[in-house]
Amino acid sequence: MKKNICFIVPAYNESSAIKSCLEGLKKAGVDWNDVYIVDDGSKDNTYQHIEEVRFPLQNVLVMKKNSGKAKAIAAAFNHFGLQKKYEWLNFMDADSIVDAKYYSRAKKLTDQADVDTMAFCSHVQTQEGVYNIPTAYRVYEYFISHWVYKEAQTRLGVLTVLPGCGSCYRTEMLDMHFSKDEEHTLVEDMDWTILTHLSGKGKIVYDRNLVVYTQDPGTVGAYVRQIDRWQRGCWQVFLKRDMHQVWHKPIKAELAFLLLEGLVFSAVTVAVSIYALAMRSGQYAIGYLLLDGAAFILANVIAAIVERDIRPIVFLPTSYMLRFINCVVFLKGFIQIVILRIDKKTKLSWNKVARY
Repeated sequence: MKKNICFIVPAYNESSAIKSCLEGLKKAGVDWNDVYIVDDGSKDNTYQHIEEVRFPLQNVLVMKKNSGKAKAIAAAFNHFGLQKKYEWLNFMDADSIVDAKYYSRAKKLTDQADVDTMAFCSHVQTQEGVYNIPTAYRVYEYFISHWVYKEAQTRLGVLTVLPGCGSCYRTEMLDMHFSKDEEHTLVEDMDWTILTHLSGKGKIVYDRNLVVYTQDPGTVGAYVRQIDRWQRGCWQVFLKRDMHQVWHKPIKAELAFLLLEGLVFSAVTVAVSIYALAMRSGQYAIGYLLLDGAAFILANVIAAIVERDIRPIVFLPTSYMLRFINCVVFLKGFIQIVILRIDKKTKLSWNKVARY
């Protein structure tokens, strides 16, 4: 008889974070015998730190050569035979820490899940106590993502991405994904989410009480590199899964609509900003930016109140520049991947930010 749920933690040079991740799981009530780690050819002391906390080493797979996050996860899934041992598998990033009630909530959700529920999406929050522009902006981004998009997408059955730092799949669904011998994208979490929808096997559910805390970029430069990877990966998925065929599946229509919305907003915002700076005037251009800025400030104030986190307010209006940077990076990804088709030149390896 299969056990209910296990956790898998992929790691690459995570010596500064892996202890906190494992200890967080233990404090939440997770038996380490149900936790599996894949060390994807780390060059630091990741393995030694795993040993230091007396983690069961029989649950650690050490890859001799770095193969990238997606391949490392698939290798561990098959190596440990997790599809045969467990009904559900929960992904964790090595820099993430689960909430104290995460495991009890995950068990309740999976125990009571309908037969057509294929996965659960967690509620991601940036780790507390870190004060800088990117983390303040990320609090705002998570607020919009969860309270607006994910709530609505769950009801419509079109949730576009399950975060790699905390998502729970039926192992039968992952077995189907990992059996495919195909080229991976820069965003394996989105690709597996879309594949789950396209399989027609069942639904994906977001649960705001399934909370996980993750490390977000500590500098603006690290933030830009992270979203550059995410945006390019998103466009890769768009092409790989033929998401322009909006009449085939609701998820295709949803993702295509979101990307079109992003293109229009990004193009208008960048064009208007350049025009206003170049002309040093422009009543309508300045009016647009003032209106957008006011909406941004209001949304950040609401995010701070709802999330009980002062950071979005503390870093106003400085964090507004990241909104403009997001637009530029989004357009850059579209040009590189969709128009120039240079995705084949992208190294599909680990692209993670520096740890605190």
